[in-house]
This record gives sequence, C-alpha cells and structure tokens, in this order.
Amino acid sequence: MDEMQRLRRARTLLLLHYPFFGYLTAKLKLVETEAVPTAATDGKSIFFNPKFTKMLDPNQTLTLIAHEVGHPALLFWERCGMRNKKKFNMAQDHAWNLVLKDSGFAPLSVAGKFDWLCDDQFKGQVAERIYDQLPEPPPEYVMDVQGDGGAGASNDPPQADGGAGDPSSPQPPPVNWKRAMVEAAQYAKMRGKLPGGIEEMIDEIIHPKINFRSIIRSTMSLARKTDWSFRRPNKRYAHQGICVPVPYGYTTRGEVWLDTSGSMGTDELKVGLGLCVEVSQQLRVAIDVGICDASVHDFQTNVKGTDIVRRVRIKGRGGTNFTPAFEHVRDHRRRPDFLIYFTDLCGSFPDWKPKYQVLWAVPERYKNDEAKVPFGRILWVPEEQLKKESA
Repeated sequence: MDEMQRLRRARTLLLLHYPFFGYLTAKLKLVETEAVPTAATDGKSIFFNPKFTKMLDPNQTLTLIAHEVGHPALLFWERCGMRNKKKFNMAQDHAWNLVLKDSGFAPLSVAGKFDWLCDDQFKGQVAERIYDQLPEPPPEYVMDVQGDGGAGASNDPPQADGGAGDPSSPQPPPVNWKRAMVEAAQYAKMRGKLPGGIEEMIDEIIHPKINFRSIIRSTMSLARKTDWSFRRPNKRYAHQGICVPVPYGYTTRGEVWLDTSGSMGTDELKVGLGLCVEVSQQLRVAIDVGICDASVHDFQTNVKGTDIVRRVRIKGRGGTNFTPAFEHVRDHRRRPDFLIYFTDLCGSFPDWKPKYQVLWAVPERYKNDEAKVPFGRILWVPEEQLKKESA
C-alpha cells in the first residue's frame, strides 16, 4: 500500500471512529509532495511528504490528518491577524493538540526527529491566550500552514503533479469553516461521539471574545517607529569592519482621550487610561491624555504610570461632542501616530477625517445595531474584562 492509499484509508477510519474530525478532514484534498518537510495545509488541501508519513504508525497517521485540519477549522489566517505567524502557529498547535490528546489520539512523535507541541499547562486555553505566554520561536521552527496570506516557508502552496498547485487539476471549492465546525459537531453528536470541550471551542470561534488589552497593545505596536544611530555602532559586526546603526529609542507618540460626559462611568475611564499608560511604557511609546465632554477641559503631555493620579482629573459630566478633541489636535499642529478615544459613542463627530489612526474603545453595554463611526474602528470592550482589569 503506497502512502496516498494509506492516508486515504486513515481519513475513512476517522469518519468511523472520530466522526467530528473525520467530517472536517473530508473537506480537504490529500496531496502527496516533497515540497514540505512533514505536512502542511492551505485550507483547501493537506500536503504530506511520503518520506515523513512512512515513519508514522497507523494511529499516528490518524493524528496527523486530524491535526492538519485543525488550522483551517480554527480559522488560523483570520485569527492570526498581525501577530507573528510562526508563534501563532505554535499557539494553535498547543490548543488543538490538547483537544486531540483528550479525544484519544496517539501522540504525534518520532524519536529523534519530530515531536508535537502539546503542553498540558495550556489546557482549556484559546490560541490567542497561549500566544501571549509563548516566547519568540526559533528561526528554524517548521511551519505547517501555508497559502494565501500564509505562514509557511513561502506564501504559495507547494506544487505537486496533479495536486492543488496544478492549474490543470480541478480546484476544491472554498470551505466555510465556521459552518463546517457546527455541522461536524452535529454529525458527531448524532453518532454519540462528540469530544468534550468541542462545543465551547466552537462557540469561541463563532462568537469570539475580544481581548481589548491585546487590541490596544497591537494599535500602539503597529504605530511604533524606531530611531537609529551611528553614534553607538553595532559591535556584532565591528570585527568585519562594517558599521551598522543600532536602535536607541522610539519616537512614537499617541493620544488617549476620555469622554467625561455624564453617561460614562469614572471607573471604566480609569481602567482604560491605566491600561493604555501601562502598555505605552512596555512599548516605550509616549502618551498624551485629553479630557473632553462637549469641550476640552484638560490636556496633559507625556503621562506616565506614576503621574495618572496626580495629573489627570476627570472633569466635565456634560454632553458629548468629539469635534473639540480632534480640533485640539489639529489647532495645536500635533501629529499623533494614533488616537484612542474611550467613549459611549453618543455624541457629535467632526465632519472631516484625521490622517492618523483612531480607535474608539466603547464598553460593550453601549453596543447596538446603529452604532457607527465616520472614521477609525470600534473596539467593543466586554464588561467582564473591564471588571477583571479593575480588580
């Protein structure tokens, strides 16, 4: 039996013994190729290297196929966003492999050659939370997801005769993985073989809980700029007679504005401001803070953690108008790299669009279908996360 036949047989066995995973793997085409060192997926096909799969016993082959389908099923490319793709791939490996382990799959390990990522300390955690706890991956780490916007050694799927990379072969249709996950769970439940914890994982994918700390950190990180200097050359290359500049500081500057109208709670404003200042210090980003309801009441520059209580006063408690805050930026000819506005969105907006990125941080209790902003993007902050940050 050649490797293609063996993997096709394994996929059939998944449908019989692990119907949830078998239903999902039936959505992907199997492609044999030596263009990948182990196995990979682009969300349409599973690419496998026969030299690698020959080292796996039958039970491990089941694990391999079930593992690969986890990346598209868990919406790798959508959830990864601007994160380090190698590191997020590792985080998702831990999350999915722990599910496989609890479902009775054999460990995917080949002595001296390969070992799967499956650390019990991350049990019950989503990939985003695991990502924040992982160190930066080594450069030689092998990715197993590829494709559009991909995270593999190249951004293109591997080419294989008659495979997904062959234009002459029929291309599989795109898969709605959210729907596929729900259908797979229903199929497995009808068979009485739905793995524990899967329903919670599906609910997290269909209705993701946004970590507003991560979004704020990402907003500042993407805006961050670095200054370079030749005054302190990089000593690493000095012995080669090469003078290379080194980074010596960041010139990024952002603004945080607080809507101090009567509808906004003091505690949530303090939590939001405290978080922004904390993240700005970690990233070495300068933060200015403005206080505004229907008019600007205060503006403090270069606010640090120890300065919040002493310098920032919650003043106002009138109506809401966002225009004075943006006019304050324009009239003083400031050019912030980003602006974060904590508000309930119940106010008037300027009739012009600023040239810097704007993030509207809004407590989720104000969420409704009519909530819109003329520019920037809205970050709905879950109430439980506000309470957790304030604890």
